[in-house]
Amino acid sequence: MNKLNVSSLFGVRKHPITKKLTFHNGVDCKYLNSYISFSVNDGIIKNIKYSNINYGKYLLIFHNQGYYTLYAHLNRFSSSLKIFKYLKYLYKIGYIGNTGYSTGIHLHYEIRENLVSINPKFAVIERFIVNKIVI
Repeated sequence: MNKLNVSSLFGVRKHPITKKLTFHNGVDCKYLNSYISFSVNDGIIKNIKYSNINYGKYLLIFHNQGYYTLYAHLNRFSSSLKIFKYLKYLYKIGYIGNTGYSTGIHLHYEIRENLVSINPKFAVIERFIVNKIVI
């Protein structure tokens, strides 16, 4: 797995578009696996959507014990994805892009515990890799 190039951390930041201080509820990665995005754990797709504001094309996956992961600003989804599809660890979910409220090609990645965003740096999920990122 390639090393992540984290461009924006979880927490308060100056928003790159509005220039106002806002809370960023995930991490932004400029480069990840040759622009292919993978599921970080086994799970079930709960939502596949496109919004021309905020997340653009995004995918929400439910894992066990109340954990969700969200992948946003995708260019396109893998063609086999549908709601309630079961995904295995490292399943190819789509391609990193620049959709929605975005300033460049990147992956916005969130972890939610019972639908509340938590800092991925401290998340502990079975086979979960993001907490190994040096931030």
